[in-house]
Amino acid sequence: MTLANLSSENELNCYANERDKNRTAEIKPVARLSLTREFISKFCSPLEASKELNISKTGIEVSCRLSTPYKGSFFKYILNGTADLY
Repeated sequence: MTLANLSSENELNCYANERDKNRTAEIKPVARLSLTREFISKFCSPLEASKELNISKTGIEVSCRLSTPYKGSFFKYILNGTADLY
């Protein structure tokens, strides 16, 4: 199993404003991968990815949970700075 280290010095700011810092639900960062499992981009949450890519947030979440492609990409939750690519 291959892991990709997605932490960097320029970590994404996952809080748009102070109100978001008070959320009780955990914000789960998401990695977008090609169909060949190559890293494409990182998002702070499925919602951010859905807005930027103009696709369904639910579709992204299902792809993360079931490891199925959605709209030509795989999506994976990033846990502890890594995303499982396989």
